[in-house]
Amino acid sequence: MFQKYTKRTILALIISTLFLVSTVFAGQDIKIIFNGEELKLDVAPVVENDTTLVPLRHVFEAFGVSPEWDGTNQTITAAKDDVVIWLQLNNKIAKIGDEEVELLAAPKAVDGRTLVPLRFISEAFGVSPEWDGATKTITINVDLSVPAEDEDVDTEVEDVDAEAEDVDAEVEDVDAEAEDVDAEAEDVDAEAEDVDAEAEDVDAEVEDADVEAEEISDAE
Repeated sequence: MFQKYTKRTILALIISTLFLVSTVFAGQDIKIIFNGEELKLDVAPVVENDTTLVPLRHVFEAFGVSPEWDGTNQTITAAKDDVVIWLQLNNKIAKIGDEEVELLAAPKAVDGRTLVPLRFISEAFGVSPEWDGATKTITINVDLSVPAEDEDVDTEVEDVDAEAEDVDAEVEDVDAEAEDVDAEAEDVDAEAEDVDAEAEDVDAEVEDADVEAEEISDAE
């Protein structure tokens, strides 16, 4: 009877293990459509506790976010607009700002990639993903356009740059005029030197005339 019980226990453990594996790794056929385009993932999504986990890099890049990885503490920090999220490998506690959130499935490492819960990240950034069970497709639509305020700032920056270019052009004109003035001054200096040279020649001629006059006077 003990052997029979043991066999049943082992069989139950095997079935439970197979069920767990199929539950955790049932996401190979899942597609993720982000703003109309399918994300090309280098590691298949993983489904755990009805939560789809996807490679960190792909989902954050899709949102236009550059996450920071702390290898020592195995934490991920990412910021979009005024939202900062924090996750830790194998930890079901995440943070949005200072608020703690309990995840249904913790981030995990699979085939050398860090997988993170897609719904948590999407909702943290203000987007609700849509699930189509028939096609096993998760659809996410995000407005990635630049806010009007940012466009106004960009316009102001462009105006400032244009004004700076105008100022630079005016400075160049002033510099060119200054160079012309310097050139004219050099010409005046050259003319003055010529006048001085002519004056010296006249002085020399006068001296010669004086010498001749003295010689004539002495001869008489």
